[in-house]
Amino acid sequence: MVNGDIEVVDQYEVIVVGGGVVGATVACGLANKGISVALLNKENPPRILPQSDYDLRVSALTQGSVNIMKGLGAWSEIVRRGVSPYRDMRVYDGAGNGCLHFDNTETHFQELGFIVEN
Repeated sequence: MVNGDIEVVDQYEVIVVGGGVVGATVACGLANKGISVALLNKENPPRILPQSDYDLRVSALTQGSVNIMKGLGAWSEIVRRGVSPYRDMRVYDGAGNGCLHFDNTETHFQELGFIVEN
């Protein structure tokens, strides 16, 4: 602050709030298009875990998400850190009353997607 006013240090065309998978992907995509982006996250940047340590928080990336990551040049690094392909997934509601089933039988992909650590 300067004399009770807020001092603007930097200006950005876009501010992305949230540095998770989606926020970081959006920020990278916009930056690759030459747009000035600030990425705000309430937590510190994720630490790189040794290969013997695993993060129990994971995300399932579909083939569409993989294509976006490839376009951003990030997929090879994600693979280097470790991915697990999945060909079949069942999602249950919290009460156990319903189930959605997804599989790769109607796609031309060997995998339905990939599980990655957050």
